[in-house]
Amino acid sequence: MLRYLEALLQYKFRFAVILVVLPALLVVASVALFPTYKGSASLWADSPSSYGTGFFPSGWNQYLSPADNEAASLTQLMKTAAFANLLVQHLDDDGYIKSKADRDAYLTYLGTNLTISTAGSHLVLMSVTCDRATECLALLKETIASTKILAAELQKADSQQGIDFLDAELTQAQTSLRSSEDALQKYLAAHPGLSVTSTNIDRPLELDRLVADAQDKRNRVQQIQSTLGQAQYYSSASATLIDAGPRVIDEPRITRGGLTGDGSSLKRGLMAWAVLAGLGAAYLWILVWIDKTVRDVGELERSFKLPVVTTIPQLAPVERL
Repeated sequence: MLRYLEALLQYKFRFAVILVVLPALLVVASVALFPTYKGSASLWADSPSSYGTGFFPSGWNQYLSPADNEAASLTQLMKTAAFANLLVQHLDDDGYIKSKADRDAYLTYLGTNLTISTAGSHLVLMSVTCDRATECLALLKETIASTKILAAELQKADSQQGIDFLDAELTQAQTSLRSSEDALQKYLAAHPGLSVTSTNIDRPLELDRLVADAQDKRNRVQQIQSTLGQAQYYSSASATLIDAGPRVIDEPRITRGGLTGDGSSLKRGLMAWAVLAGLGAAYLWILVWIDKTVRDVGELERSFKLPVVTTIPQLAPVERL
């Protein structure tokens, strides 16, 4: 250990450059030349309960809070190619993308730097780190706008599928009802003495069958009409909920900037410092390893396995003469 300390003191200026001067320059250069910024926005997720008990939009988990549902929905949307294309289109339309490098930078931020978290039952936090403040603000603004548009489109398409299915079922049920009613009317026309309200003990079983069949078909039509009306209401409510939210509570803003930015540039400088410290340690080990100078009696005895009989002290300059 003493050999390492001795080498460190012997070449103190070299190690001062390696361990102090160069790392300090790298930290300053990283902070000054490659600053980073953090942008944030706060969103408010409304509860669907105000639209009726039992109403949940498509993909809504009733066992999670509105904020958790909204965060999960946003996270999934932002992983799709459809969202990335829509985001790039909005950024391009608003003049934020001037080259392919800009486009790639925004997509990189979206994939690796943009995070969604919750801070309560309704509050959703969106944040992103960028190399320029304007990029953070633009990305947050267009991400919020794009998620609303895409979520509304998906909700509308999902609701419309259910409505189209019920419309087809209703058309089929109404056609079947008309057939049953026509069959009943033909039977009554062929038997003038009978009616659907007749209580004659000799009332034919065929008439009972036709009346019951028509009533079953009528009940089926009413049931589908009720379900369709509820589906149309839920579709309208879902569209309103998606269009209205998530509401922006805090507009996109820079929350970490200035000299050290969001801390990323400082971390890069400290990492460079750690690398240089490792190189300095390796350089120190090499210096000690190649230095074969014997510094004390103990080293000689350990190396040659022989006792030292005597030592000659270093002569002073005057004594050498």
